[in-house]
Amino acid sequence: MNLKTLLILPVICLVAAGCAKQDDQYAIERAYYHAQKEAWEVMSNPDSTPPMKLKGTIDGLASFMTKYPGTTVALNAQFTIARVYTAVKQYDKAVAEFNKILDTYKASEEICAHATFMLGGVYEAEGKWESALKQYNILRGTYTKTVRGIEAPFHIAMRYKARHQPDKMMEALRDAVGYYKGLAYETPGSPFALQA
Repeated sequence: MNLKTLLILPVICLVAAGCAKQDDQYAIERAYYHAQKEAWEVMSNPDSTPPMKLKGTIDGLASFMTKYPGTTVALNAQFTIARVYTAVKQYDKAVAEFNKILDTYKASEEICAHATFMLGGVYEAEGKWESALKQYNILRGTYTKTVRGIEAPFHIAMRYKARHQPDKMMEALRDAVGYYKGLAYETPGSPFALQA
């Protein structure tokens, strides 16, 4: 082999490896798109989804969690599994899935805040308002500096509005104003404080 071949060969190998990796990423994204599409079909018509289709959908999403742990795809798949369980009214499984997310991603306040919010939604769907309210209060107390945490007091008030409970809605709105003023006082100069 001459020197020119020795210099070109590693470059060709690197390019080929890079292309193979891109193909792998494309294949993963394509497979995930199809899994999400199946999940959407189940959530769009949960009452007429055959049990085998439900199982296949859940198994397909779960495979992303085992093949690619710790990735965004795995996290999104786990959230989608919980949402599918909520749609088909398997609330205990949805709660378990959100609790797994809370346990696995406890270092990320944003992820935990979103999972806590969704957990509140599961309890609402199940007709357990007090349990949902507990989750929303966890949001405002524990995940104060997250988007979901900041939205929680107003969300509670709007849920009372949707439930046709104007007295509780007004009480929740007064509470929200106090909460937001407290946050503005705790973080002077922040964009939130300037808006409050």
